[in-house]
Amino acid sequence: MVRSLIALLAFVISIFGAKISNPENNAIVRPLVSSDAPAMPNQVIEPQCNEIESHVGLLKDTRSFREARGTLLDSSKNGYGLFSLETNPIAASGDNILISYRSWDGLDGSSGVLGAALSVDAGNTWQINTGINSSVGSMARYPSALLAENYPIVMWNEYGGGGGIFGQRAYYSFATSGLAGNDYALPIDVSDNPTENDLAKSLSRLNYDNSGNVILNAFYVDYTTGGHMHTRATSNAPWDGSSFAWSQMEQITNISVFLGEWMNDHTISTGSFDINDDGVGYYSISGYWADTTVISNHTVFVKRTEDYGLTWSEWSHFSDESLNNYFSEVFPDSVWDESSSSWKFLPDGWKLFINYDIETLVDANGNLHIFAGVFPDVDFTIYHSAWDESDGLYHFKVPNDANWGGEALEPSINFIASMYDTWNHGEPFFLYGNAWSSARDLSLDGHLYIAYSRIAGNSTLTNSLDIFGSYSTDYGTTWSEPFNITQTEDSNVFDEADPHLAIDADNGTIRMVYQIPNWEVPTTGAAESSKDYMNYIYYNEYSFEDVVIVNIDDIANLPTEYKLDQNFPNPFNPSTTLRYGLPEDSNISLVIYDVRGQVVQTLESEHQSAGWYDVVWNGHTAEGKTISTGIYFARLVAGDYSQVVKMLYLK
Repeated sequence: MVRSLIALLAFVISIFGAKISNPENNAIVRPLVSSDAPAMPNQVIEPQCNEIESHVGLLKDTRSFREARGTLLDSSKNGYGLFSLETNPIAASGDNILISYRSWDGLDGSSGVLGAALSVDAGNTWQINTGINSSVGSMARYPSALLAENYPIVMWNEYGGGGGIFGQRAYYSFATSGLAGNDYALPIDVSDNPTENDLAKSLSRLNYDNSGNVILNAFYVDYTTGGHMHTRATSNAPWDGSSFAWSQMEQITNISVFLGEWMNDHTISTGSFDINDDGVGYYSISGYWADTTVISNHTVFVKRTEDYGLTWSEWSHFSDESLNNYFSEVFPDSVWDESSSSWKFLPDGWKLFINYDIETLVDANGNLHIFAGVFPDVDFTIYHSAWDESDGLYHFKVPNDANWGGEALEPSINFIASMYDTWNHGEPFFLYGNAWSSARDLSLDGHLYIAYSRIAGNSTLTNSLDIFGSYSTDYGTTWSEPFNITQTEDSNVFDEADPHLAIDADNGTIRMVYQIPNWEVPTTGAAESSKDYMNYIYYNEYSFEDVVIVNIDDIANLPTEYKLDQNFPNPFNPSTTLRYGLPEDSNISLVIYDVRGQVVQTLESEHQSAGWYDVVWNGHTAEGKTISTGIYFARLVAGDYSQVVKMLYLK
């Protein structure tokens, strides 16, 4: 089997509309940008509808598609609006797409001006509104987007007006004109007692029950106590655009049962959740249990609902034994350190660390899917930037019929992509922020998708962060090789970061919002990460349906150059396929080596005609023995051409 080339469409941008001065603020400040930076859209500013600014225009990308593969929507003063993995700033349903973000307000303006971009024609044109929170202070944090059938909804928390140390307050708003999207209501409190808690990080989902009622679930972190809070609202009838009656805020996570103290040395993540259309859902966090003699790993803890979030189970957790048995075969006990020209060793007693960036998804059958980074840990010292290629993004699946509510769970585990080069990068701006985001396909059974920021190719220390994607057609049992979605590794400007997917994909197509920092415009003083610069907000639509596996007989065209593709699947067990192309008749050899450079198996060594070839390696040595878990290399030599790909075999 072979994999076809990725067909990506270049977006075309054309901007319409004249700039009209707002009598409340005649000066419209523009960011300082380099000559290579993308142009900002023109604005039509209407000082009405509760001081909401309405920006109208057709936005598409006219620059080379290798410069910025997406639609430029707006800019933000910094990148912290899309910083958190757990929020959902994009929602999509049919042709309707809603993106909530923090809009540009000038170098001297607020970083918390809330914006919303709405398209009702599948991303061809956009209605852009900013200043949705102007009446409550324009200090928005962690915006999320929800799409009801006829109304776009934005949720966020605001600095000021709330309780506790930081005074954060939870709000929502919706376009009262429906999908016209140009007159958002004044911010409405989510909590019936908004000064009781210090609410941050809005995590929200919208569902419809069997009667057509809208059901909203929202989670927050109380930044004073560290507790995770939950509230819920239902329309009790088809929603007509009136305000919701939210349930009382209830604590769903008591951090005292986990190791550490809030704002000191706490060890738990913010949390993420998802609920499917049948009302089955999961709320997940990663952390250390307070008693590490009972649960030793920094692992995943899960609560389950079967009634659209009305009630939740007790905590279940990923079994130490199950995880240790798997990853003890994955992480090598020793690795060669090029910088010191010596071997590094994992000491006895090392533990597994599932990192803080976990993504939760539930499929139509009620199965739980967790996406997380994993690496070895010794005495709470994380080796994520110093171990080997097996440090990376993994998928965990727990079936719907598992024993939930206090039981140890035994997930199936599957490797998606190595993150070693990215986590081991020398620049600090790649160490922060949203790492990955997932989606399920509404039309294709078993199809799951994941997008993630990763270092591309052999780039220099800067301008080399791209967004990659992988997909599964069997509910996560196997995953495709990574595909570079944005493909700007040869750019001098564009580093795409912080991807967020709309949770629902359709027929192989994902919809995504991400941001690109302008490295020439720091906005937070001593800039330490990409989030400390002005960021451009982009929308992207990408079709995995163009990436299919085909037989060699289906390929009519000869290759134009020598080529050895990455093996598929990778990691593999028991076998994997290597595809290579010869533009002319050649003497070739295809040989497998281990990490010591010793020959494991010679797969091909002969004269071959021009064309495409697939070779299956069954994971055996030349003597017919099954190989051990570890890294192997396939090397193709054809004339003066030589290419090596790295492969990972897992038992």
